[in-house]
Amino acid sequence: MLRRGGVDRNVKVRDDRLDVKKLIGHHDDLQQWKPAGELHFPIRSELICSEVWPGLVIDVANTSLSRDSFLAVIEAHDELWIANVSKRRYRFDIEGCLTEIDDVDIEDKTVKSICIESEDPHAVLRIRQKVGIDDRENVCYPLAISRLARMQATTNGIPDA
Repeated sequence: MLRRGGVDRNVKVRDDRLDVKKLIGHHDDLQQWKPAGELHFPIRSELICSEVWPGLVIDVANTSLSRDSFLAVIEAHDELWIANVSKRRYRFDIEGCLTEIDDVDIEDKTVKSICIESEDPHAVLRIRQKVGIDDRENVCYPLAISRLARMQATTNGIPDA
C-alpha cells in the first residue's frame, strides 16, 4: 500500500496481518529500514492514523477493521493506493551481506530487483561495487512501485515521490 507523496513507510497486507517498515536513516544513497509494527486484523482504526500513516485522516473512527473493511477504506481514500505485488526470491550470502535477487511483479509489470543488506553500510557499498551495480540508482520498494504505477503526480501534476 502506498500513500501519495510518502515513501518513508513500507506497508504490506500479509494474510491476517499488516506489516509496517519505516525508513529511519540514510548513508550515502543507502537507506536503513526498521520494522515499525505488525498489526493483526481486526485493527483499530485509530492505529491506522497513528502507527501506520501518522497524520492520515480517515472517515472511520473508533472502529475495529477486518482485513476486507481495511482494504475498502484504503481503496476509497484519495491519498492511498493498493498495489498488487508478488516476488520470486533467490537469496544468498556475499561476504557476510544477505543478498537477494528478485523477480517482482507489480500490477502488470515485472522488474528485476537486487537487494544487498547489512548493518555495515560500507560492506553494502563494497559489494555493490564488486557486482557492478554501484552506478545504479538505489530505489526502495515504495518509490519503485509509485513510479511504476505513476502515483507520483500530485493534484497539480508535479511529481512528489
